[in-house]
Amino acid sequence: MSTTITIGDKEYTLRFEENPSLDRVEEATDLFCQEMSKDTLGVFLTWGDQNLFRPMTGANGLCDSSRVRALGNKLYETNPPEEMNSKYFMDYQTQLPQEAGPVIGKTMAEASAHIDQVTKIPNAEKETYWCMLAVVSKPYQQHGIGTALFQLAFAKAKEAKLDLALATTWDKNLVYYTRPQLGFTVAGHTQMAADTKYPWDNYVLLRKYEEL
Repeated sequence: MSTTITIGDKEYTLRFEENPSLDRVEEATDLFCQEMSKDTLGVFLTWGDQNLFRPMTGANGLCDSSRVRALGNKLYETNPPEEMNSKYFMDYQTQLPQEAGPVIGKTMAEASAHIDQVTKIPNAEKETYWCMLAVVSKPYQQHGIGTALFQLAFAKAKEAKLDLALATTWDKNLVYYTRPQLGFTVAGHTQMAADTKYPWDNYVLLRKYEEL
């Protein structure tokens, strides 16, 4: 599945890449680290160590399921190969402080439970078309690329008859996701890891596939 959009005199291609090369996955990881290094959830998952951000991104994000990413004049959804998953996962696990692991594991389970509760969908991150890591490089923002990415996701969700859902840590993103072009509604919000040095907000948004 693919689509194209035009910005100025340039045409941009969005496509689903079933089996990206390791180079493509590395590019996606670079982009996410560049754009999201100050994200409060990222700070929590790395226990405040910026050196852990790259292996954390690969272990917990890009290597979990299909993810949206944008790079240069090409846009992809990626489902990285298993060898990349293993590499990042081992790097992340061996460098994460020992005391952080149990806290992170417990908190992420609580975050998933919160998502299920407010969406009223059991196992929502797997039973919806879960939109995660939607990132557009700064030089290409404000040109409709993010909206085009979501339009591609909408088409796939409608075909599969799955509701769309996502979570964000930034309240400023709520205006973006709830505008008419995307049409998400805020299902709920809570603060996670409030008793640690690295608290973060969990805003959950939902869009029903019947409305697409």
